[in-house]
Amino acid sequence: MSLKHRFLLIGLAPLLVILALLGRNVFVALGETASAGRVSAAVERSIEFSDLVHELQKERGMSAGYTASRGANFRSELADQRLVTDAVLAQVANRASRGRDAGVTDANAIVTRLEELQSVRANIDAFNYSVPELAAYYTGAVGDIVTIIRSDVVSDDSAAIAQLGVSYAALINAKEAAGLERAMGATGFGAPRFDIEVYRKFAGFGAKQEGLLSESAANIGGDARAEIEGLTGDPVFKRLAGLRAQAKARAAGDASVSVASKAWWDASTAWIDLLKSVEDDVA
Repeated sequence: MSLKHRFLLIGLAPLLVILALLGRNVFVALGETASAGRVSAAVERSIEFSDLVHELQKERGMSAGYTASRGANFRSELADQRLVTDAVLAQVANRASRGRDAGVTDANAIVTRLEELQSVRANIDAFNYSVPELAAYYTGAVGDIVTIIRSDVVSDDSAAIAQLGVSYAALINAKEAAGLERAMGATGFGAPRFDIEVYRKFAGFGAKQEGLLSESAANIGGDARAEIEGLTGDPVFKRLAGLRAQAKARAAGDASVSVASKAWWDASTAWIDLLKSVEDDVA
């Protein structure tokens, strides 16, 4: 080999190394772009599914209050809420009909899961279900939808993106716990006395929210983390905390505590709406 060729090879060696490194970086970048695209599509579906969860949670709480009061509370509100739930469910059913959409399987599973909804409503109207029985149906359905959402947003190969998915899923689960707390509160405040077993569940859902919000904040940074951590300083939460204390006193037998079921409903709904707002911001 001539001296000229040797010098040429020596000069090419660093260039080949640089090209190899650039190629690797491009490959990684393309992978991350594809990963981000998959997550973006998953989050878009998840927001739609989460909207359905939100409406089912409201319907569950109103159904609990309606049943506990033997129809004295939430009669017209429940009828209106069912129409809203049906409208959002129709959007999910529309997604299920799109043969090529990546979320068709998930949407179909949700629609199938809710096939008994009309029958359940008829039984609620006829007072054939106790509050625990109707809550079990709605909670099971919501839980299945939340599982689908969580699977969608935390299954990515990118650790950073999956971690954001964990934060988002924890927020969704915190809102579900808040929905269950609302239903138990509507049951407790709507009855002649706040049953101690109902209160235990009520308090447990409050504690669960605290843990899930901490998990969500720990897995995200920046403004989103500050927004989550600042929730307990919001006036909406402070109002909720005051009513939680009154529920505790009433369950303990303090007859002087008088809270209208509607007042609890409005306060807990404002809290859930606040959580939904933060959930959408994170998404």
